[in-house]
Amino acid sequence: MKQKRVFLICGPSGCGKSSWIRTRINKYGGYHVSRDMVRFNLLEEGEDYFSHEDEVFKKFIEQAQLCIDMDEDTPADIYIDATHLFDGSRRKTLNALKNLDKCYLIGVYFTTPIEICKYRNNLRVGLAVVPDEVIDNQFRRYNTNLKGFDEVWEINMEGEKVN
Repeated sequence: MKQKRVFLICGPSGCGKSSWIRTRINKYGGYHVSRDMVRFNLLEEGEDYFSHEDEVFKKFIEQAQLCIDMDEDTPADIYIDATHLFDGSRRKTLNALKNLDKCYLIGVYFTTPIEICKYRNNLRVGLAVVPDEVIDNQFRRYNTNLKGFDEVWEINMEGEKVN
């Protein structure tokens, strides 16, 4: 029986991914593995957002793998948080992880409108603020046709599961 649930989170900047995860962890428990948290811990003042990209991905995967490999008798939800905008980026993360066959894999995508994403983004501070043109590009590339998951969830802009 697959006890651990691994949620691969997908969506543009500002759509509510991390807020949704925090709400779920507060309610149900679990582990949040965030690519941005890894990135922000590595960046020095004034460095480019994509500095250390290889190291960011490596540490992101290491943290996710630690959660997946924890004691099998302790079921826990694991939230793997990054934009994962298209199938190639999702496959890159999933292919880097081992022992996913022992987990129940849930793909989660957000349908927050671009105007709301930009509004929320403008409430951020520091490195967390993403330029509007980056969000525009993310929406152009965003593919919500998730494949290869045990289950797929759609989350609306209020953070509610639609399907």
